[in-house]
Amino acid sequence: MNQSLGERIRSCRKQLRLTQSQLAGEELTKSMLSQIENNQAQPSMKTLLYLSQRLGKPVSYFIDVEGEECPLPEAIIYNEIHEINNLLRLHKTEDALEAAGRLSKAYPYNRMSRLYADVICKFGECLIASNRLDEGETLVQQAIVIYTAHGLQVDAAKANLELMGRYWHVFDYNGCLGIIEKSYEIYKKSPGVDYAFEIQVLYYYAIMYSALGDDSATLKMLDRAADVSRKHEIYYKADEINKVYAFLYLLSGDYPRFHKHLEKVEHYARFTENAHSLASVELMHSLYENTIGNPKKALAHISAATDYFKRKGPYYYIQSAVSYYLMEQYETALSYIMQTDYSNKEGHYHSFDHLMLHSGKVYEGLILSKLGKSKEALEAMLTGIEKMEAFRPGYFHVFAYKSLGEVYSLTGDYEMAYKALKKAEEYQAAGLSTGSRIANDP
Repeated sequence: MNQSLGERIRSCRKQLRLTQSQLAGEELTKSMLSQIENNQAQPSMKTLLYLSQRLGKPVSYFIDVEGEECPLPEAIIYNEIHEINNLLRLHKTEDALEAAGRLSKAYPYNRMSRLYADVICKFGECLIASNRLDEGETLVQQAIVIYTAHGLQVDAAKANLELMGRYWHVFDYNGCLGIIEKSYEIYKKSPGVDYAFEIQVLYYYAIMYSALGDDSATLKMLDRAADVSRKHEIYYKADEINKVYAFLYLLSGDYPRFHKHLEKVEHYARFTENAHSLASVELMHSLYENTIGNPKKALAHISAATDYFKRKGPYYYIQSAVSYYLMEQYETALSYIMQTDYSNKEGHYHSFDHLMLHSGKVYEGLILSKLGKSKEALEAMLTGIEKMEAFRPGYFHVFAYKSLGEVYSLTGDYEMAYKALKKAEEYQAAGLSTGSRIANDP
């Protein structure tokens, strides 16, 4: 009679005359090992690899039965894919890539099976996220071929969306739109309907239009996604959709709608226990409080964000610096802003993210000017503005040029101050023309 995975682990352990404590070592508890051996718990792929190494057997020995795939490995593999998704969501790209590579080598897959397609598609996604585009795209394309061969058009369409990475990494949002359109064309060939996928596509459209500065098109796509969600009671990406709504209304100064949508983000984030989204809520609250001149409240929200997300990214330092700048504690503000990492290690490629990031250099300039360091202030501001100019003019450009004009005025260079303020007026006019839908939304 075929042995289960747990029985095989127990059998090997006894052959080697190891106790459960000895086999468990420092990687897992004796209690967990006992549950695995009695088929009461499923080991993660990492745990299974650890046990196979300790027992001197290949992983395939534990999850193969007479050359056939067991039902159990699928559960283990999909649990591992779920953990990889969590790592990607937390921007732990290298950890996700390592786990996906390990998973792809851990089992002798049937290379035309859906299981294999799911594994290599996830590996490809991790490679693309790590900017290893050619390798990643090759795996994703292989997965698409397998899905298509099985008539799994929805899976093929989802996989095709991963090909946006090449364009996303170079801020080519129109290129991303082309991939989204192609993915939807693949989806339409499916005999069934997948409303979650439709919501995902509409959300991605909204993200790209918002990155391009087309507020009207962004809100149209968000409205359609929200309508599909309500009509079919599918709340996939509800927190992300409302986060985009909230941010657009914050930038337009429509604070009642900002709070309305941010409350929805928090509701869905708490329901799903999404710490990343909860941290984002706190950071958006801090941005709002600093915007309306409540720096002490902003600092409280910044502190709460780090409770949810146990690390301090660039926005933590920027918003902290802004708060202390508003409180006229310029030395403290400078100490925070100088800790900002502008290298984008977290892999954010939306124009808003970069504009917010490089607004830090503008605040650095404002802080330095208050400390009497006008030359260093102008250098910092011009560095930030140079980075901003790669993106469509909007709210952040207006702020940057107004601030630049202020510092030039303090140095007595009224000609450059006038030019900077003139530029701010031009960008503000351009921003109003693209943001009319927000201003007039009933």
